[in-house]
Amino acid sequence: MKEVKPIQIQVDYISEYNYLASVIGVNISASGDSKGDAFANLQDIIFGTRKLLQSYSRNQLGPDMIRQLDFLSSHSNILESKGTK
Repeated sequence: MKEVKPIQIQVDYISEYNYLASVIGVNISASGDSKGDAFANLQDIIFGTRKLLQSYSRNQLGPDMIRQLDFLSSHSNILESKGTK
């Protein structure tokens, strides 16, 4: 059985009605009017980014995109349990 690694997320208050949610270490983030909105938007960005990166071969991706793909692939159990196969 594959070990499931948690995804570390940070949500920062930027200003009134402006929050930024980020995946630590892989340069994926999203904003929202509240902490909840920022987190929900980040989930959408994570799922979309994974799907987009998987549509390319590794030799078409730059180093940052490969790092993101590797990170998201290592957390595939979490992502698949959320209905994103």
